[in-house]
Amino acid sequence: PTPLTSCRLALTICYDYVFAEYIRRLVDAGAELICHPTAWKTTAVCEQWRYSPMAYRAMGMTRALENTVFFLSANLWDSEDKDKTTRNIGQSSIIAPWGEILAEVPQGEGIAVATVDLDAPEGWQRAAAPYPEDRRRLGF
Repeated sequence: PTPLTSCRLALTICYDYVFAEYIRRLVDAGAELICHPTAWKTTAVCEQWRYSPMAYRAMGMTRALENTVFFLSANLWDSEDKDKTTRNIGQSSIIAPWGEILAEVPQGEGIAVATVDLDAPEGWQRAAAPYPEDRRRLGF
């Protein structure tokens, strides 16, 4: 994580965020806010298996919730790739530690803006979600 004047920021790029252990390591190292730039796509194969852009969104919400951190994901969007076999799905969002989407740009170009209270995760953990303290460390 990179210390800023007000928080410790960590970065996960594209596909890396599907690995829960990687995100957990960032949080264990002190990250309070995870930034996730990506070019997440859907393809004909994904659509054949009914893989939805909602799965991309659900993974971001899960990473925020299970680690009780803010998760900011910025994804490319386009209506159709030139080769017509893939397309970037958008769904850029700012997600709170309790899984709420605070701001989003579902499709198209835009900017998501939200107030991020870095003290909120601690209150959330004490009140309802002591996940970091309750988990078992398995050595990976």
